[in-house]
Amino acid sequence: MTIVRQRSGGDCAIAVLATLAGVSYEAAGNAAAKIERARKGTAGLYNREVVAIAKQLGVALQPTRDYDLELDAGVLRVRWEEATEHRGGHFVALSAGLILCPREGVARPWREYLAVHRARTCTLLRTANAC
Repeated sequence: MTIVRQRSGGDCAIAVLATLAGVSYEAAGNAAAKIERARKGTAGLYNREVVAIAKQLGVALQPTRDYDLELDAGVLRVRWEEATEHRGGHFVALSAGLILCPREGVARPWREYLAVHRARTCTLLRTANAC
């Protein structure tokens, strides 16, 4: 899976959806503009908007708070313990126990990512084909 990088502080969901759907940042951005018209998804998104944009891209996501970071896959919202900006959190892709961060452009084991960023997990928007 190729990690698509985010281009600004609030477009992590667009980049993560491009990563999961295997499409360009522009294609995910165009889908976001149809759902969130005001800022076109570049200033943060709600979970429900991420689910709707994913549907536009052919990816079915189901919100859940009951998940296994080793086995499940999808879009994971994380929050930092000491958030100075982006208080709503950050979207990352989760796949095979790895967190693919659109800000960093790298994949890390989930335990390492959470420790390095002093982050906690929130809702997982699980892909339909995940365990």
